[in-house]
Amino acid sequence: MFLVLHGQTEWNRDGRLQGHSDSPLTDEGCRQTERAGTILRAHLHGPARIIASPLGRTQATARIVARCLDQPESSIETDIRIAELRLGCWEGLDRGQISSGWPDRWKGPTRNSWFFNAPDGEDYDAIRARLRSWYTSFDEHDSIVAVSHGIAGRVLRGIHQTLDKETVCELEVARDAPFHLHANGVEKLALP
Repeated sequence: MFLVLHGQTEWNRDGRLQGHSDSPLTDEGCRQTERAGTILRAHLHGPARIIASPLGRTQATARIVARCLDQPESSIETDIRIAELRLGCWEGLDRGQISSGWPDRWKGPTRNSWFFNAPDGEDYDAIRARLRSWYTSFDEHDSIVAVSHGIAGRVLRGIHQTLDKETVCELEVARDAPFHLHANGVEKLALP
């Protein structure tokens, strides 16, 4: 399985949390996705099954990836189970607004574990369960290209590698390079 994270959005650039809210890809986000698509093309052997989150930023990313792979946009499948973590009332806010408004929920055992503390958002167990449901629904993963999000992508890689929550929270987010989830682990890909 290959994992592509959506390119930079306006809210990523501005430091605002998105969750299930949306903002469009920036020009840089489109360039990042084209780089990831070019890398992916070099590593794929045959046609891919592209499955994307239904959110606008991942749909835009999936269309760019499909073009890079010479596949029609009509071949893109959508699955809500690989959508981003729901962040409830924190969506649209920046880290400063969250830390001042919810100081008791801002801190966690790791640098990024606070994402799962939104008062009306989704917790780690909930997103892990829906991503695990998606991941285990396939008998064969080799030709799948999943187009997902930063937090969801961390959790998906954690499921693949059976990592604990603290390790998952600290995994890298790469918007310009796909990850290959294979039998021996996870590899961030580059051009050969």
